Amino acid sequence: MTFEQPVFCLGDSNYVASTVAGNGTLGFVNGAVENASFNNPYGITIGNDGVIYVSDNGNHVIRKILPTGVVQTLSGNGSSGSQNGLPDSTRFNSPIRLAVDSLGNVYVADFNNNVIRKVTPDGVSSVYAGSGVAGFADGDSTQAQFYSPAGICLAPGLILYVTDFNGHRVRKITPDRKVTTYAGSGISGFADGIGISAQFLGPSDVAIDKSGNLYVSEFLSNRIRKISPDQSVRVFAGGTSAGFADGSGSSAQFNSPDGITVDSAGAVWVCDRGNNLFRKISLDGRVSTIAGCSAQGFSDGRGKDIRLNAPRDVAIDANGNFIIADGISNRIRKIQFSPL
Repeated sequence: MTFEQPVFCLGDSNYVASTVAGNGTLGFVNGAVENASFNNPYGITIGNDGVIYVSDNGNHVIRKILPTGVVQTLSGNGSSGSQNGLPDSTRFNSPIRLAVDSLGNVYVADFNNNVIRKVTPDGVSSVYAGSGVAGFADGDSTQAQFYSPAGICLAPGLILYVTDFNGHRVRKITPDRKVTTYAGSGISGFADGIGISAQFLGPSDVAIDKSGNLYVSEFLSNRIRKISPDQSVRVFAGGTSAGFADGSGSSAQFNSPDGITVDSAGAVWVCDRGNNLFRKISLDGRVSTIAGCSAQGFSDGRGKDIRLNAPRDVAIDANGNFIIADGISNRIRKIQFSPL
């Protein structure tokens, strides 16, 4: 006899979900947002002009959603590979997360190519950092090595922080494109500590607050870690095993936390991918659930009626709305605060 796990739907009735783009059909179609199709949209970032950039992982391209309600391809020809150049000749290999600077240049964690790519506003691509060989090496851009870069965020001064998923490190890229290790020994495991004395297990995404604290989602250890400006690493939220529980600090549980972002007040927002939930961590480390059900599905609506399907990443727009790459539903969603 088998027993099915009970399905729980949780949510804050002050939040409403809607669809920004995607008809839910797996595919590769540009055009009006309601007709467009995606294939496992993964990373999300938003430019100063309101353009939403999406790493369309399964199609190996970078897409953009214009404020006018049109989806276009920024770069990539739809075939996996490793090739730089003009938009139609560029090839990515499972691009994960994105960051965009004030000039509209997009930085791409090109997961299976083991490099960080740069895409100009007109879609021309180049390697920003990484030799393309999977491994570990700090140094100049062409000498450095990454091992499955997954998360990326932009800090003041055009500094990039990158989570090296299979390298179990957090790396730093300065504007002169030199790569150093910011935190993590490279040994897969768990240990708090300072800089390279700390250990990570599958760091997936990274976000920065206005005080310079980094927050790292650990996909394989089901925790959110915090790295202070002095490079000290500690657990911010999440227990020792996969599960679901709201609560404070290590009493809370996540299931494969993925994309994260930090709002202007310092709260951390998490795509709890394995639980199909969208969660919030307050400044004091208390975790609450904003939207979603434990079972995969798709539904717009309010509070407990919202269903997500393996949410991958989240970004915050100029109006404070959360834009989510809802991976398996092949849609880009919006969750906004809308009190009853």
